Amino acid sequence: MKLRARKASNPTKSNQKKRKKLAEVRNNSKGQSSGSDESQSSESDSSDSDTSQEDVVEISKVNKSQNVPDSNKNQSATSATDSTSTQQPPRQNKAPPADKSDTNTLNISSKSDIQRKTTSDIWEHYKPVGKGEEKRAICNYCRANMSAKSSCGTTPLWRHLDRCKNFSTQSKQTLLKMTSGSGTTPSNWTFNQEECRELLTKLIIADEKPFKSVEHPIFKAFLAALQPRFKLHGRITVKKDIIKMYNSMKAKVSREISEADRVALTTDLWTSSNQTPFMVVSAHFISPDWILKKRVISFKELPPPHSGIAIADQLICTIIDWKILDKVSFITVDNASANNVAVARVSTILKEKSQRPPDLNCEFLHLQCAAHVINLVVKDAFQIISSAIARIRSSVQYVKSTPSHKQKFQEAIAMARLPSQALPSTDVATRWNSTYLMLKSALPYREAFSFLSIQDSGYTHCPTPNEWDEILAMKDFLSIFNTATLNLGMTHHPTAHVLYKNMVKIENHLKQAANGGPDHIANLINPMEQKFNKYWEVMKDFAEIAVVFDPRYKIDIIEFNLSVKHNSDQAAISCEMGEIKKKIYSWYNQISSQAKTQNESTKSISTPSQSQPSAQEEVPEDIDEAHFKKFLAGKKSNMGVASSTAELDLYLQEATLDTNSKPFDVLKWWSINSLRFPVLSTLARQILTAPMTSIASESAFSTGGRILSDYRSRLSPGTLEALVCGKDWIDTDEGISGDGNGLLDALFGL
Repeated sequence: MKLRARKASNPTKSNQKKRKKLAEVRNNSKGQSSGSDESQSSESDSSDSDTSQEDVVEISKVNKSQNVPDSNKNQSATSATDSTSTQQPPRQNKAPPADKSDTNTLNISSKSDIQRKTTSDIWEHYKPVGKGEEKRAICNYCRANMSAKSSCGTTPLWRHLDRCKNFSTQSKQTLLKMTSGSGTTPSNWTFNQEECRELLTKLIIADEKPFKSVEHPIFKAFLAALQPRFKLHGRITVKKDIIKMYNSMKAKVSREISEADRVALTTDLWTSSNQTPFMVVSAHFISPDWILKKRVISFKELPPPHSGIAIADQLICTIIDWKILDKVSFITVDNASANNVAVARVSTILKEKSQRPPDLNCEFLHLQCAAHVINLVVKDAFQIISSAIARIRSSVQYVKSTPSHKQKFQEAIAMARLPSQALPSTDVATRWNSTYLMLKSALPYREAFSFLSIQDSGYTHCPTPNEWDEILAMKDFLSIFNTATLNLGMTHHPTAHVLYKNMVKIENHLKQAANGGPDHIANLINPMEQKFNKYWEVMKDFAEIAVVFDPRYKIDIIEFNLSVKHNSDQAAISCEMGEIKKKIYSWYNQISSQAKTQNESTKSISTPSQSQPSAQEEVPEDIDEAHFKKFLAGKKSNMGVASSTAELDLYLQEATLDTNSKPFDVLKWWSINSLRFPVLSTLARQILTAPMTSIASESAFSTGGRILSDYRSRLSPGTLEALVCGKDWIDTDEGISGDGNGLLDALFGL
């Protein structure tokens, strides 16, 4: 019987040893840093909830998993059997009793969970009193008595600590903060809930994250591990934060624009995947410190009909909303007929309502998109050799379609004894420069494609020798169009002063090809030249004025090109040069008159009137001084118009800069020389603001298309505008490069 009693008591000893081991594991794990594990919780509201609740696990699973009730039954039965024999004193449980507060926070459902921390870092700042549902927390700094029951979690305690006035700055959590960039200089950092919340909002806007990403369990676990005190809100609050940040950033951008002298606009239309039409407007301006800036200021739905009047009305609403009615100087759009009507209507409204309408009676308000003009010209060329392009496209797609095709093409390259390089690139049908690059990359493999057509019966797309010749001629011919599009498509550098040079290059290129180019190209020139001349005639006047404000070329480059055009016919050259100078001087005189009026107005307001001397104080005028004044008056009257244009005359007479010098910053040059040419620099600032393409607006559609995807097509118009404009502003402020594909689509889209 004694032997049976000892065996029956073994399960109890085993259970006691396990309990003791668990207690030791629990005590050893108190120093580990896993406060974030205690601050995670499931959201009570799927749309807006906090993630700082404690994860509570009952210890009852411990006894169940160890079969403690069965052991107790065996022990009772054994004791009853031995009741007639020698009675032993009740056995003491040597294992320390489990504390309820620890029991409620210990999770041993798996081996990994045993190592979890059982006490939050918050208890370094509070004294616990009581247990279970009666548990309280006494603040170590202000003696506040707060509930600390498990259902409340630690969030209220953290909140109180942030607000506690007696909690000194030295007592706050100090961590190592890495400085921006690659440096590792440490600095004292204090957790700031609002700052972290603002950065999270900025991340969602800039990286185009869906609102529900803040509710992803892994994301919540990551933030809880990173900073347990951060209160993460749900998607509804995130949306409100985005609108709040947009309004704040809009006020900042509005202040920037208000400091600019003039503002140029670009606009375009786009239809989303759910067939909703949108209109985007971008503002371009030069800051007081001579930095060109671009901001997307409107991304709104445009209800049908998409007429010129509807476009103009929405454009005027944007102008009024941003308070730039007296600042608009240029509007750059493509050549759609609706845009022509829209800009004409805006011009009429500006003449009537603006206190400072665009100069020269809005003559240059409407500017053509140069990239769009070039695209139209190239499109005609592609249509003529469409058969050769289709064969190249099919050939490239074939060799890239399967690993076996790729292997056969590599063998053909080896047979042709060509260097093994990257395979030809495929093109995007709507982007002409990608087609140009495809043709350029396929030409070196001409012999390899010929070998492939012999070795592989499945390959039936090999171009004919005549088509290869057409492609070679087209590759060389289109190079200048590709370069011009890239030069004129920059959004953060002025492009007005380089329009003339690039367009004249294309003009001369077309003429040379028509007169003595390859036969394959001669057939293309006539329709291309006609279309180019049609738009260039409209753009030329502004381009000739703008290039004058490039100190490397001034008016000399115009005279040089005219001498080539007219074979040094001085009469013809002088006639055209006279018309060009007339426009330049007319614009300069208008700016000079405005500056003079503004200075007189400022002087009359700010300068106190001088007291006139009394009759007793009057001093006779010196006779020599009087004659000198008459002399000056006569000299000024004889100078006539020349005196008012002396600044422009001096600029044109000075030698041009060396065109082979290091990269030239035209805005920096005018910034340095603005004191020498105060009036002329004002005109230069205005002209250099004008963008020569509308891609700044068109590229926004790439962002809009990603944001307003098929899965997010229910975004409200206000939220969509906040996301598109906000991303543009954040990317600009943070120096984040824009979407490359969106920019290329806008530049080279057919």
